Amino acid sequence: MHQIHMALFSHECAGEGITPVQYSVLTALYHMGPSEQIAVSRAVGLDRTSTADVMRRLEQRKLVRRRVSATDRRSKITSLTDVGQTLLTRIEASAARAHARTIAPLTPQEQDQLMTHMKKIIAAYEGLERKSG
Repeated sequence: MHQIHMALFSHECAGEGITPVQYSVLTALYHMGPSEQIAVSRAVGLDRTSTADVMRRLEQRKLVRRRVSATDRRSKITSLTDVGQTLLTRIEASAARAHARTIAPLTPQEQDQLMTHMKKIIAAYEGLERKSG
């Protein structure tokens, strides 16, 4: 299912050069506001190393801004830039289409059930650090 969604997202968002993981990070930053990378990592279910790599790529594209935390020099605070916000706005409909296409073979009731079951699985593994790989 993950591979199917990746393909649909890539198709819908072609030309933007953004992956579903990058989209998730940008969306998390939009909702969370400036945040420590570890908080973003937890919000999107990535390990720290993968999150740092994604942040580096997004920063190179000027989609996010990173700075050292004023309270903890070991921590980085990441925020969405205006360029990142513009990208999110531009691809919002395309990303929504990819999400809808992923579950389109299911009836509305089955879609609701799938979402309920996925939320239950996610809640059961709250706090589990995911490794990329």
